[in-house]
Amino acid sequence: MKEKKAFRWRMALYALVLLLFYVLQTARGTRLHVFGATPDLMPFFLAAIALFEGPYVGAAFGFAVGLFSTVNSGAEEGLMALYYALCCLGAGWFAARYMRRVYPTLLMCGAFISALKSLVVFFFYYALVYEAHSLSALAFAARNLAFSALFSPVVYLIIRKIHRRFTEET
Repeated sequence: MKEKKAFRWRMALYALVLLLFYVLQTARGTRLHVFGATPDLMPFFLAAIALFEGPYVGAAFGFAVGLFSTVNSGAEEGLMALYYALCCLGAGWFAARYMRRVYPTLLMCGAFISALKSLVVFFFYYALVYEAHSLSALAFAARNLAFSALFSPVVYLIIRKIHRRFTEET
């Protein structure tokens, strides 16, 4: 019974952090722009959830973030919910099987999720609708990924603190 209560508290705090990051990332006046790059904390947040809680919880949070993303921007037609859920499932499975719960693993999984998100958005929106060039999109995605990686330690430390607070590992 104690484990279920701790699990519920962890999920509630993760949801609160998700809401905080989502509002900071999408609200007017709080979005950070530097040389055209904007940080995207969601891939790193989802990688941290999948890293610490496993692939299924990561996929559930990925689906929720994808729904938030779809509500914020109708360009992807609901594809982001499926994309984030599958990426978190894969990242969580890979991290649970082959990696440890350390920051470089989060950085690798978050960068992978972010790069795949950039490719999905580019090909299903900009390339098909606007016929944009891939080289400029690649440079833009690289700038955003590098800028996002600067904030990823904060995400890692917050999720790790919540996980350690409510989990007794041997």
